Amino acid sequence: PKHISEIRSVWRTIWSEWVPDRIKKVCDAPFFELYPENFDPQTGEGGFEIWLPVEA
Repeated sequence: PKHISEIRSVWRTIWSEWVPDRIKKVCDAPFFELYPENFDPQTGEGGFEIWLPVEA
């Protein structure tokens, strides 16, 4: 995703599609969002990553 306004949609896709279809187990550990160095909090541009602790 390139803009922070997409974050809610990304979380929805993770829980409604990716987790049920592709992931065996989500571990009991913190989830986090990563904002790269080029992320601009003033404009919301620059992208982001969402990391989930999963069992391989």
